[in-house]
Amino acid sequence: MALVLLPGEKRSLSLICWHLGTLVRFTKTPSKIFKFHLLMEPILLRLEPVWAVLVSAGVLHPDSTSGRTWLGLVDGSRPVRTVLVAGTNGKGSTVAFIEAILRHAGFTTGAYLSPYLEDPGDSTWVNGRPVGTDSLLRALEDIEKLGGNISHLTSFEKWTAATFFFFAHHRVDWAVIEVGLGGRLDATNVIDPDLSVITNVSLDHQRFLGNSLEEIVWEKGGIVRSQTPLVTGLSHTLYSAAIRDRSPPVAVKFLGDSFSAGTTDGNFWYRDAHCEIAGAGLGIGGGFQVANAALAVATCRLAVTHLSVDAVICGLRDAKLPGRWEVHRGHPTVVLDGAHNEAGARAVAVELESALLPRPWIWLWACRRDRDPRLVARHILPYMDRVITTSVPCQYTWDASDLVGVVPLMHAGVQSEPVQDPVDALQRARVVAGPDGTVFVVGSLYLIGAVYRQTLASTEQVGCKL
Repeated sequence: MALVLLPGEKRSLSLICWHLGTLVRFTKTPSKIFKFHLLMEPILLRLEPVWAVLVSAGVLHPDSTSGRTWLGLVDGSRPVRTVLVAGTNGKGSTVAFIEAILRHAGFTTGAYLSPYLEDPGDSTWVNGRPVGTDSLLRALEDIEKLGGNISHLTSFEKWTAATFFFFAHHRVDWAVIEVGLGGRLDATNVIDPDLSVITNVSLDHQRFLGNSLEEIVWEKGGIVRSQTPLVTGLSHTLYSAAIRDRSPPVAVKFLGDSFSAGTTDGNFWYRDAHCEIAGAGLGIGGGFQVANAALAVATCRLAVTHLSVDAVICGLRDAKLPGRWEVHRGHPTVVLDGAHNEAGARAVAVELESALLPRPWIWLWACRRDRDPRLVARHILPYMDRVITTSVPCQYTWDASDLVGVVPLMHAGVQSEPVQDPVDALQRARVVAGPDGTVFVVGSLYLIGAVYRQTLASTEQVGCKL
């Protein structure tokens, strides 16, 4: 890991983490269908390249008068208002809830999530629907025509630049953006958001962000702006660590202090000093979504002066995000969850404790090599009858044959076997579960992306409600 200081202002600070990531190389086949070839590249935490590309393309505007950088077109139209969401877990779900509430409040919305499950265009939405990879590729072509040099950008930087360009040219009212990694030096942080959200913090990505909660939360605190309100699930102590040596936000709303939330008879409720909402269902599954939904409601109440209760209830109900305690009924039932760190695994274990799903329970598991698989396994293995380990090509996951060795070390009573190809592994897990059992695909969003189509082809998704 090397820290590189580039000339210019604070936005030019770059952190280069030499760790295996993926680079997408575009090639156009004779049938004019773009194919994506995954290569290996370092993950770069830096702001300057995307900043320069978007300024050159005429959609990112540093304003010396206000001291803010805004996204949009210089044609008299209103700038795109933005919400930037950071945190260890729950970022994507919080983005999805915010986007859906704002959409039901009558706004044209954009959402940007990471990572994508199957294709890059899956993670960029307008009005709740993916724009498609072809739209982002055309955006990259347009950026180049306008003088933006994208040749030196990483794949994540390319998709971020394309998404921001797309939002500006489609004049969305609100863009809700998930930070990719950390916050301070993430490519999404080139904008000055109208609202910032930090969901929570736990140990994850230590190689990039630091080895303590205080170090990690300080990196995430890089999305905080002095002119911008912050909504957060952090404790007061970790909030103080996040803004250390920084100007504090103009206002801060704490979950559990400024507002609260919970469930009654399976329905979500929210309460703050001026508002009470009850009887809402959540469109994204899992009891852990209560905190994410609460953060979303508090954020939208700051974003919209007279936000209707109907918009909130409909938005919470209609929010969707693949791979978050997503239950598909079939023979067998399949449950998808992207929990990939210890905090996520602990939350999944809470769901397993009370899950009324048919036995036997088979865990289909993949894990990236930059994570200790034991931290996930110790929470989930006690609930499982059998484990199938697998790996995801080009995503730097543990080899299935190596990962399977973790199982007897952590829980000797659970049988396990490796199946290298994830699609073959899903089929094997289904066979082992039998028509009346349940397969849990848990441990990596990349694994979910690798088997998502096969899951949809043979199951029926169950509407999620707490």
